Amino acid sequence: MRRATASRLPLDLAKPFVSTRFDPPAAPIYHFGNFVVGPSNQFAHAAGRMCSENPIVQFNPFCVFGGVFGKTHLIKAIVNQFREYNPGKKVLDCSAEVFMWNFVRYLKRKAGPEFMGENASAAMVVIHDVEFLKGKEETLKEFQHLVDRCIEQGIQVIVSLKESPNMIPWLPETLRSYFNGGLVTQIKESDADLRVRIIRSHFGEYLADAIADEAVSYIAESVTDHRALIGSVKTLQLASLHYPQTIGREEAEELLAYQLRVLPKKVTLEKIIATVTEYYRIDRNELFAHRRDKRLSQPRQTIMFLARMLTEQSHAKIAEALGLTDPTTIVHGVRQVEKRRESDLLFGEELRELTLTLDPKWQNP
Repeated sequence: MRRATASRLPLDLAKPFVSTRFDPPAAPIYHFGNFVVGPSNQFAHAAGRMCSENPIVQFNPFCVFGGVFGKTHLIKAIVNQFREYNPGKKVLDCSAEVFMWNFVRYLKRKAGPEFMGENASAAMVVIHDVEFLKGKEETLKEFQHLVDRCIEQGIQVIVSLKESPNMIPWLPETLRSYFNGGLVTQIKESDADLRVRIIRSHFGEYLADAIADEAVSYIAESVTDHRALIGSVKTLQLASLHYPQTIGREEAEELLAYQLRVLPKKVTLEKIIATVTEYYRIDRNELFAHRRDKRLSQPRQTIMFLARMLTEQSHAKIAEALGLTDPTTIVHGVRQVEKRRESDLLFGEELRELTLTLDPKWQNP
């Protein structure tokens, strides 16, 4: 029997599988009762409760951003409480990727207006991970139309992003204006105390007998990622079944030695600065002089662009590394490089060379 290939499969099977449910059933594990509140998320939590409890839409859109855990839990808790208070009302709750795939399906059926009508008929619209729409112009336009229509009709819109709308260079100005006209809240990185409380909320009384406080504190001090945090405790939980005594810090360090080992980043800001200054044959001191010199502005902006593309550093951290005080300067610099890369083939090739010098495995510079 001949093996089927992607080209012979129906369209829906040829693409990667993505759940396309717009109005999925509630996820009961996410609710306000088990959302652990601390200094890093208390404002977002309070605003989220207001969105879910108040029948009058006050903050529209409601944007939650941050590159750390907690956004999904908060937004799902809002959706669950909204459904509890408004039984029978439809909620559009999906990722930006699912939103795009559904839009593509409707376009193939030439049913664009039907797509808009179905979305705008919801009582609440929730889109997760808006960053996925970068470079997908038609879907981004449709998303903008949806936000516009929901605001006009008083339908609550909730979105999650990794960064503040003002720090996303590719975001259309109209969408940025919509987001800033609502409420933008940040969930910041949690401190060790909050992480200890998160662990206790997940594992409860079990910890007292199996895992010592010092081991819990060690995990909370060593891990900032939520999944790794819970995974580390589960590892100790399993190990405790074979340990005759309570697991302390020493045992935790030994058991988690590989799991908590953090590999260094391939590309650092320092490496980018050194590579670009050498490539353009400029003195590092000149780069930090911040003179209005065209000979220096391009390398400076190139560093900003490469730092955003190849590292996970925030605009604020990049600005600090370049001796700048205003993070929006980085946003402007990235935009300038993106524009020039499209119109200047020679500069585009320079950018490619620099990218591959810094990261030879980069596939799409």
